[in-house]
Amino acid sequence: MVPCEIDGLDIGASLYIYYREECVVYLYSDWKDTQTKKQSYTSDTIQLVFSTSKRILATVIALCVKRGWLDYDALIAEYWSEFASSGKQNITIGDLLLYRAGLSFIDKQLTVEDIYNGSRMASLVDAQKPHCQPKTAHEYHGHIIGYAAGELIRRVDLHHRTYNQFVRDELDREFYVGILHDELEARVSPVTRKEVN
Repeated sequence: MVPCEIDGLDIGASLYIYYREECVVYLYSDWKDTQTKKQSYTSDTIQLVFSTSKRILATVIALCVKRGWLDYDALIAEYWSEFASSGKQNITIGDLLLYRAGLSFIDKQLTVEDIYNGSRMASLVDAQKPHCQPKTAHEYHGHIIGYAAGELIRRVDLHHRTYNQFVRDELDREFYVGILHDELEARVSPVTRKEVN
């Protein structure tokens, strides 16, 4: 493993490439701490990756469909009656997964406490009005889809497990979302915003 120098970029990153279960490329570069530039990105830095959880979510929904618990063409309100409020009564599970539900974000200013409280977020999704007429446009639902799908899964699951618990139990114990052990937290690269002109 060799550090990779890229001129002009100072936000750290890492990249693994596997071929036939063997790591054939591993690159890492620049700063873990972009403010003080005292902590270099190393081979031990844990890289945050966004949107990969949507693939896991799609797999879990597909598993629920396969088991007959959900149907892509069914209205979400058939499983979650409160969802039908605020103009969402005709939105299907397929609409949600295809980003055609008109639910691109929550209008309310969210707190950290809101974001980590699945029940609270489900209530906010209940109250949220679509930002455009459902089924008429594609709008990225990155901030809502996980909470909405997680609530659907909790409601149809016989044990009413949270999304994370369902993933651990049904996909693989070693497969999880988040940091499993507190001692790993210090190795996680922080989220950095960089304005691009």
